[in-house]
Amino acid sequence: MPQATATRFDNLTEVLRYAATNPSKFTAGERILINQERARLLAKLAGTQDDRKPFVVNAKIENKIREALAWINR
Repeated sequence: MPQATATRFDNLTEVLRYAATNPSKFTAGERILINQERARLLAKLAGTQDDRKPFVVNAKIENKIREALAWINR
């Protein structure tokens, strides 16, 4: 299992847990996009990823993910 992929998957999972308890931090659409990236990562970890390019959230959402992780890791 690639460590970077597993770590990213775990980080996104934690961010979604944070978003569930802080609903004003992420919109429904942003949570959907985070879940799409998680789905692609899970497929990669399971070895079932198809030939499509990996899904990655945009820069705005990535910044919000980093901010949420900073709050989580305080």
